[in-house]
Amino acid sequence: MLNKGLLSAHRIAVALLASTTIMATPVVAQQVVREAPESALARHIRVLAANPRDFNALIGAGHAALELADLQAAAGFFGRAEEANPNAPAAKAGLGAAMAHMGDADGAIFYFNQAARLGAQPMTMALERGLARDLAGDLGGAQADYRLAISSLGSDEARRRLALSLAIARNRNAALDALQPLLNRRDQAAQRTRAFVLALVGDQAGAAQAIEAVMPGGSARFAPFFRFLPNLSIGEKAAAVHLGIFPEDAEGRVAAAQQQAATQQVAAVAPPRPTPVATAPVKVASVSPNVANPTSALPSFSLPSASGATSTGITRAPGPQQSTASAAEPVKLVSNKPQEAAPAPSFSLSDVKPSTDESNLSGIDKLLATIAEAPPAPKPKVETTIAADRDGDVKAARASKSASDKKAAARRLADKKAAEEKKKREEKLAAEKKAREEAARLGVTGTNWIQLAGGSNKDRMAVEYKKLSSKAGSLLKSRTAYVTEGKEYFRLLVGPFDSKGEAQALVNKLAKEGVDGFSWTRTPAQIKIEKLPAK
Repeated sequence: MLNKGLLSAHRIAVALLASTTIMATPVVAQQVVREAPESALARHIRVLAANPRDFNALIGAGHAALELADLQAAAGFFGRAEEANPNAPAAKAGLGAAMAHMGDADGAIFYFNQAARLGAQPMTMALERGLARDLAGDLGGAQADYRLAISSLGSDEARRRLALSLAIARNRNAALDALQPLLNRRDQAAQRTRAFVLALVGDQAGAAQAIEAVMPGGSARFAPFFRFLPNLSIGEKAAAVHLGIFPEDAEGRVAAAQQQAATQQVAAVAPPRPTPVATAPVKVASVSPNVANPTSALPSFSLPSASGATSTGITRAPGPQQSTASAAEPVKLVSNKPQEAAPAPSFSLSDVKPSTDESNLSGIDKLLATIAEAPPAPKPKVETTIAADRDGDVKAARASKSASDKKAAARRLADKKAAEEKKKREEKLAAEKKAREEAARLGVTGTNWIQLAGGSNKDRMAVEYKKLSSKAGSLLKSRTAYVTEGKEYFRLLVGPFDSKGEAQALVNKLAKEGVDGFSWTRTPAQIKIEKLPAK
């Protein structure tokens, strides 16, 4: 289904594919100049003004309208031709061509099959039937039709479509070979088709260069078009490059693909997580000069002084296990309030030299006894209490400010939540209003339908359905008929169905009762469908 968000890309694509060289041989070699479609349409309409049921004029007008991309008008002319002569294969083939250009592959193939049963020559419908088969994902059948159109009619358009079909199949060399005769003639449409071929096979840089060669500065406009192509199915790619039609969720698919690619790239660049390896403990050696047997320092102790007012950290050098030849390190006394305590004298273990047979504990006892004789530290000054009071005031002020900030944050959070809820309510109301307007504009909702008939006379649809319903027995008696809104062509429908498969199942049952029909997907999605008024 057509995505309006990509309308500009669609127009670009259609412009590219529609601006083709029509003549199979150079103009200098042609003795007869082909009539322009505008002139042909005007000529046929003059005939129809005198005789509205002139079959040849209806067929000619349908082909002219199709060439001018007025698909509704083309379907209307072919539908009126079918009414004038229901057994004429040309009318069926014309309707098949119109359905194919609308992107309705199933409807197109249905009409082409009817035309073939009525005796249509394969080469007369090969070009447009190939398009329908491409849209349906039957690339092999499409390519066979294009080759038939090339060999029997010398169709340049068939050669361009063949190249695109081969590119959809990822056959780059065959696609470029198919285009080469046209490229040798400097066919502008073939050069643009070459850009699509390169994009389809994944060469986006080459596609951009090809566009720049024929449309300087145009590669930027085509970048979104080329970026979407790799994320489409076979049938969707065919619709994109042949008709400029993208599915509605194309942008979402591209975003998801880009996110996945980014995730994979990050995973590829990130270094592997190291596996933990158990190792044996490492023993670090310390080398000290003039020490025979270096040992680790004894642990630090934090003990109260004799007055109990302060605590003293003691860091002791290597103990009596050292060699008696080495000099002992001095012991430093560090008060935890150095600016308030009186300077503490330094002590050295030389004052309390232990004998070689004394233990570490006896050395520590003597050291502590020496420390006990040091003068006590003075009492803290009054400024400490004042500072504590100031700290309390600061803490109280901070607590008050914190409580105020919390209240303000809570108010902001509540206001934000209320605003978000209001926004959600407004969005919900707007969505409901839009849905009601859309429902009124589209009539009956539903995507999957069965088309039983089509034509330019909407008033005859009720009579036609009554005739088909009586022929189908119980299959249609309990079903309501619907009709599409149109300008020149209307569809007689039953449905909607939950899936295309469910619709096709009823099509098969109707065929056994002699009622022709085909599954139809609502294309475009915005087409209006109304209940068929009773007659």
